[in-house]
Amino acid sequence: MSLIVFLASASGTSSEETVRAEHLDRRTVDLPWIDLSDIGEWREEQGKTGSLHKAAAALSDDSVIRIDSAPGESTFIRHRQGAGQPEAISIEQCAALQGTVLDISELPDESIGVLLHDTIEGSPTFNDLVLWVGSKDDLLAGKEGHFTARLGSCGENHPMRGEITVNPGGKVTGIRVDLDGQTPNRFRCMLLPEEIHARIPRRGHDLPLIDLDTEHDGHVVVDRESGQYLGHPTTVLLEDGKTILCVYPKGHGKGGVVYKRSEDGGLNWSDRLPTPENWKTSREVPTLHRVIDPETGKKRLIMWSGLYPARTAVSDDDGQTWSPLQPAGDWGGIVVMGFVERLNDGRYLAMFHDDGRFIGPASQQTKPVTFTMYKTFSEDGGLSWSTPEAVWSGQDVHLCEPGVIRSPDGGTLAILLRENSRRRNSYVMFSEDEGASWSAPRELPASLTGDRHTGVYAPDGRLFISFRDTTHDSPTKGDWVAWVGTWEDLVRGQQGQYRVRLKDNKHRWDTAYPGVVLLPDGTIVTTTYGHWDEGESPYIRSVRLTMQELDDRASRGK
Repeated sequence: MSLIVFLASASGTSSEETVRAEHLDRRTVDLPWIDLSDIGEWREEQGKTGSLHKAAAALSDDSVIRIDSAPGESTFIRHRQGAGQPEAISIEQCAALQGTVLDISELPDESIGVLLHDTIEGSPTFNDLVLWVGSKDDLLAGKEGHFTARLGSCGENHPMRGEITVNPGGKVTGIRVDLDGQTPNRFRCMLLPEEIHARIPRRGHDLPLIDLDTEHDGHVVVDRESGQYLGHPTTVLLEDGKTILCVYPKGHGKGGVVYKRSEDGGLNWSDRLPTPENWKTSREVPTLHRVIDPETGKKRLIMWSGLYPARTAVSDDDGQTWSPLQPAGDWGGIVVMGFVERLNDGRYLAMFHDDGRFIGPASQQTKPVTFTMYKTFSEDGGLSWSTPEAVWSGQDVHLCEPGVIRSPDGGTLAILLRENSRRRNSYVMFSEDEGASWSAPRELPASLTGDRHTGVYAPDGRLFISFRDTTHDSPTKGDWVAWVGTWEDLVRGQQGQYRVRLKDNKHRWDTAYPGVVLLPDGTIVTTTYGHWDEGESPYIRSVRLTMQELDDRASRGK
């Protein structure tokens, strides 16, 4: 392997002029990106005086690629070697390579690595040091490549020079950067190829699978009616630690709301309970949430019913009686609400999505369809809600149905997102300011790919997250599953510990909008609908389990 080195001069077209909106959408979502800022060793190299360079990668067809770069501007030029002067052929720059390119190198696996400072606002790695990896054909054709990797933040500094060094053993031995021309201020990152590739989202996973479909006595039937579709339940555990409330529609995502109660932690369930007459008019999946008034400390329950207009019902007596459904505002959406989360200041954050049909009285879908994630806040314990604000919007992938997980230290919120176009894995977004702002979407591992994620922390600090399995390559695709892992797995994009098949669904996808609650004794009660019997209508059932039981089964390999 050889590198032909050129000292580059400043030229090229401003990235602000060449990056179109659709490029930013692809940059933000469509091209997989991984975060490697937590691995490798970074340190200052005081006293180093060796020159950093911009390089050109030698290609197998006797040509090289040179970089012409200035801050915020980079142009790739292909020089074909011949008998006379090199022939310069400009390369159309893909959106993922907009910014200030510092170095280009051929990697041991014959892919091309490009080190750059991302200067594109709206990019998930804006103002970061990034490694782009793709094939030489990707680079020559201006395609998006294989993935980009975030190596670390540049902060207020701007890299002036940088280089990638690779040894014959296949190790990226060094990524050195000179920030703002300060010669001693260089950093070095030690990265192994296996560390990089372990983070790349794939279509399948190799986690151990625990199967509770037929070998578990914790299954409980909540409700069943011959010939009647029952689906999409939500559950809430009251403060006594044993009363679970459950609502669900008579129909697929719509229909009159059914209401039941268990007073023994989900072992037994009441008959269907009386509800207000207009609950029969629910047009969407009902969702149930506990809220507390920040001024009075009054506890109440709220139930949402979506589409236009989004409506709420309220109970001030722990679900003994309920108000009719009333509009929450002149707006609507789909699966309202994906979650309702209490914030550190006592307010509540709720999130939902829309595909253009229901957000307003005269809203219309675009072509192609645009999915938008919205947030709304309540300052009075769920009685009123602010006008929804868009958090993310896109067409290349369809992100929706957010489920929230708060970090163990309470400082970060993560939302796990269904990807409804079925082109990619599920996604995650993070907020470190109580939902005021959110990171760009990042693709999750295949092991967490599914619909309608709902989770709890087990007593030992691990996460139990239940969902419908929509993983592209999975032995349990279309089934009701759960994932066991840690918060760090979410942050780092790692697979997790193991997966659980809670129940085999006899339909290729229609199942598992689960409620999940944790009882004081550590028992997890998860409840959902599914086609549990061949040829029969779907109905509601619960599974009761403990992490100890799952760990025991995992150790036995079953």
